[in-house]
This record gives sequence, C-alpha cells and structure tokens, in this order.
Amino acid sequence: MECDEGFAKRYMNLRPEEVRFVDLFRILFSVNIDNKNFVDSKARKTKEDTFDVRWLIFLSIVAQKLLQFVSKPLSFIGSTLEFFLNLLSFNTNILVLLLNVLRG
Repeated sequence: MECDEGFAKRYMNLRPEEVRFVDLFRILFSVNIDNKNFVDSKARKTKEDTFDVRWLIFLSIVAQKLLQFVSKPLSFIGSTLEFFLNLLSFNTNILVLLLNVLRG
C-alpha cells in the first residue's frame, strides 16, 4: 500500500504487521533501510546513517507490535467489564441482581 504523497514531501510509513523478529535487529545495524519490505517512503533510496534515527524506528515498530499484541485481550476485557457494569446498573445494585437471578 503506497502512501498519499500529497501531504508531505518526506515521509516514512512503517508496516509492523510485515516485520519479523530478525528484521527488528537488522534495522539497528543496517544503514540502508530502503530494501526492507515493511518500509514505505517517498525517497526509496533512504539511508539512515545515524544510530539515533534507526533506534527510533526500532522503538516505533516494537511499540506498534506490542499494541497489536494486546489489542484483542484489552478489547475483550473492556467489553466484559462494560457488560457487567451495565448489568449492575440495569438491576439497581448487586443484591437486586442476585434476587432476580434467584427468581429466574
């Protein structure tokens, strides 16, 4: 997927879903990142020669991967919590909820 080139003259789009574990460490030690399949930039001959820039790219991808990893469990926990809070709110309090459960 190509980026919209109208919004900036220089950009770098990282696709964390295409990054493998080995690719993460190759970013840190490789000066030329233009041949990576998870990087989309306007200038395909991008050379990030400073370690600081490569370190930021590394941290950015790790953070995105971590957020992707925890998104489904957090979504499930949030939905479950919201359901039970609405259930308690609908039944006034927990004692009325237990009474309604006993009544059937």
